[in-house]
Amino acid sequence: MVVAIPSIQAALAMDPGTAQWVVSAYAVPFGGLMLLGGRLADVLGRRRVFMVGVGLFALASLACGLAGSSEALIAARMVQGAAAAVMTPSALSIVVTTFDEGAERNKALGFWGATGGIGGTAGALIGGPVTDGPGWPWIFYLNVPVCVALLALSPALLQESRDRSHRRSFDVLGAGTVTAATLLLVYAVVQAPVNGWASPATLRPLLLAVASGTVFWRVERRSADPLVPPRVFASRTLVAGNLVTVAIAMMVFGGVAFTLTQYAQLVLGYSAWEFGLMSSVNAAMAMVGSYVGQRAMTRYGARAGGRGESAAHRRGLRVLHRDRGGRQLPR
Repeated sequence: MVVAIPSIQAALAMDPGTAQWVVSAYAVPFGGLMLLGGRLADVLGRRRVFMVGVGLFALASLACGLAGSSEALIAARMVQGAAAAVMTPSALSIVVTTFDEGAERNKALGFWGATGGIGGTAGALIGGPVTDGPGWPWIFYLNVPVCVALLALSPALLQESRDRSHRRSFDVLGAGTVTAATLLLVYAVVQAPVNGWASPATLRPLLLAVASGTVFWRVERRSADPLVPPRVFASRTLVAGNLVTVAIAMMVFGGVAFTLTQYAQLVLGYSAWEFGLMSSVNAAMAMVGSYVGQRAMTRYGARAGGRGESAAHRRGLRVLHRDRGGRQLPR
């Protein structure tokens, strides 16, 4: 989709600040609602929730292609992000529960990561000619038949599963506060170049984001069945891995991709097809990295150069698998 941003910007008469929201409108609900999406999958059934997410994603993609204004496109992209927030953790949960912990699961997760690279490569290679040919709406229309195929195949290929240890609770307050914090933070960062980093228009949403995050933390500590149990932070490996992932997503994949497509097409004069061909290299190397990473993880453990899992990591995993009464839970 990033390949088509300059074409979308020209077709819908967007200024650069509004064009950023074509990307950000997807990222905000995707990041903010993913925890709730994972909980829905665990409680209601992973295959069922995955199929609901796929169906909603198809409808949102159709709405994106039909959008005749920037407001309509941004609204449809928000729905698309919400659908992905339901679909993605459901799919990952299906992978994790299908394969036993150890080498087999590591291989499955490596393949999971590799498919992201394959999808990115295919998206970049296909997106350029599609944008230069039928036009940018077809970037979104192509999602529809793929989603229909997934809906048709899921009942035959995927087994239904759910987490029986969770009671029927969704922690709506926790989901609302973390989504609000994410929305305010992204809005402040996106608008900061226009408003200025030290202006009240930037500082207010930043402070509100911190306040919402603080409320989320307190809600999770007091909730009987929180989205993010505070005990997960006992695993330093888990915390460090997530922080690294967030940093890479914010500073590499998100910002760089948007900036590069603007610079390459609007300044250097590359076509969408040419830029898609160039950017496919990044996605292809991500696929290679996923394969190498799962092999290294299986052989050396989470810490590069180490000998399997550290004692601290194992203690963190034991904490993650204990309930509130201190009893050991099945993994």
